[in-house]
Amino acid sequence: MKKILIAVIILVIAGAGYYAYTQGWLAGSAGTVSDRNAKYFMDEVVRLGVADVGQPIEGFDYTILTMAFPGLLPDDFNGVATVEGRYEFSGNTLTFVRNPSNMISSAERAVSEEGYKKLLENLSARLKIEARNKAGTDEIINKINVDND
Repeated sequence: MKKILIAVIILVIAGAGYYAYTQGWLAGSAGTVSDRNAKYFMDEVVRLGVADVGQPIEGFDYTILTMAFPGLLPDDFNGVATVEGRYEFSGNTLTFVRNPSNMISSAERAVSEEGYKKLLENLSARLKIEARNKAGTDEIINKINVDND
């Protein structure tokens, strides 16, 4: 009887752990975003952005993203990586900082996959919405997509 009880407890704990993992709750410490949710965020933002403003040839940069998602603010892009650099927000100004080792291209300001993760982290912090699962990520997307319904 005791062995059965221990086995049931182990199964319950394992099941709870699996559920927490699949929901993205085990992404790490508070404020972190899993790669899985960052990819989902990127895919949804691109999908909705294309539907709203069309497919940019070089990818979505700050200007195009803010056209497609009016709820985005310049400081949301602080530290967001791009194809050839990153955005930095200081004072009231967002600037693009090119990586000095890269050649210049027309895609330099397009947000990279890593950049979408940072953008989601910044939005999660500003909006105080956990982005640990699709529901939280969808809530964030809905908040920045305010005028495009």
